[in-house]
Amino acid sequence: MDCRSGGWRGFIRINRSSVMKRLLHKTWDWARPYFTWKMLPFLIVAWMITNGWSYAFVIIGGKLSISWMVWLGAGWISILWFPFTIEKVITLAIAGFLYRIFYRKKFECEDKKMEV
Repeated sequence: MDCRSGGWRGFIRINRSSVMKRLLHKTWDWARPYFTWKMLPFLIVAWMITNGWSYAFVIIGGKLSISWMVWLGAGWISILWFPFTIEKVITLAIAGFLYRIFYRKKFECEDKKMEV
């Protein structure tokens, strides 16, 4: 293939901006039900599941002089502060899962509406 012909780009014509716009639009349509004030309690519960217990362990273990609680809580907190941890993704996934369970009827109605 001649390098002046543009390589494979000459054969495949994809408008990247329209693909990105469609992808962003689909992502926003999927995420829109979660951006409500009803989601806040689920975010708090998910944060307590993934992070809150470690802060409680450090505080309570320090007050009661329970060394294993301080070590465990501080160890998890130090892991959370690494830039490569996926804790935030896990927190959002847990919150979304709890939200879908609690408001199941809302999502079932939307799924039925999409089928029609």
